[in-house]
Amino acid sequence: MQKLSRRTFIQSAAAVAPTLLLPKRTLGQDAGSIALLHTNDTHSRLEPFDRGPYAGRAGVARRATALKKARSSNLYSLVLDAGDVFQGTPWFNRYHGEMDMKMLQALGYDGMVLGNHEFDAGIEQLRKALGFAPDMKIVSANYEVRGTPLEDRVTPHHIFQKGPYKIGVFGLGIALEGLVNSKMCAGVKYKDPREAAKRHVQLLRERQCDVVVCLSHLGHEGYQGEVGDVDWPKDVPGVDYVVGGHTHTFLEKPHRVSAHKSHWETPVMQVGHSGLWLGTASLRINSRKAQLQSAKNVLV
Repeated sequence: MQKLSRRTFIQSAAAVAPTLLLPKRTLGQDAGSIALLHTNDTHSRLEPFDRGPYAGRAGVARRATALKKARSSNLYSLVLDAGDVFQGTPWFNRYHGEMDMKMLQALGYDGMVLGNHEFDAGIEQLRKALGFAPDMKIVSANYEVRGTPLEDRVTPHHIFQKGPYKIGVFGLGIALEGLVNSKMCAGVKYKDPREAAKRHVQLLRERQCDVVVCLSHLGHEGYQGEVGDVDWPKDVPGVDYVVGGHTHTFLEKPHRVSAHKSHWETPVMQVGHSGLWLGTASLRINSRKAQLQSAKNVLV
């Protein structure tokens, strides 16, 4: 890896900056749908891999290009991340998440859920790093953060307005015990993700959201016996799409989870790790009902 410096960062940011100029509406864009563009477990992969099977792939400049192309094809879009943005390369070792958040801000991300690795440099540093992405919403419905440095920055859910549509997004995080030193996440209380999901889906539906999305860092099939994304939607109808993370699972197409005692079916998606892929999903909205039209992964 090349020498890390502010100059290197500025050069990288310059490559990302064009994504801030959102494309004008063009023929073929659908005013009746919303595009969800998503990543998970990017792990401080700010530059492309320089060797191995992924050589030349990933990195924020390539992701910027993929995002720009995806945005140009959709009138309304939301860019989301399912956690573990931090840790994995010398960029994190040196800047402790600050560069990662600066890049997400430059890329125009709308929201993310906290992953366990976001706490690797401690809760005070996490709060400082989050300040470098002031426009991005941090959602976590099952972490109680009152009385911690995160209190003014993390919210259970957020409602995004995209054109005439309201998109409610809530987050679910993994149990931190056993994954994170308790001193690094002091004061953060883990709550049952199923109960948190039920509560916030109901709230978002009551607030007449056209689409309800969950950003989950629980893992696809759970972790060490904990509930996973193939489990909790069975008890929580009303979620239109789940962007998953933590287990680095690569799904070529959404895994559909049927709810108990309901005809509701929830698409669950996860796109590997390191920002190698950009997930793209198109949801058609009609009478406050969202139907998944397509979902595909774009190699970055």
